[in-house]
Amino acid sequence: MRNFMVHEYFGLQLDTIWDVVINDIPLLKKQIKKIIQDLS
Repeated sequence: MRNFMVHEYFGLQLDTIWDVVINDIPLLKKQIKKIIQDLS
């Protein structure tokens, strides 16, 4: 997604970005915390 945001800026859909921020990032954060906990 980073490449799309950087190189296709004018084709960017703010709804898509907002969906990722609201739905995907919290899930990713939870999964990363679980992995760190499992490795400790």
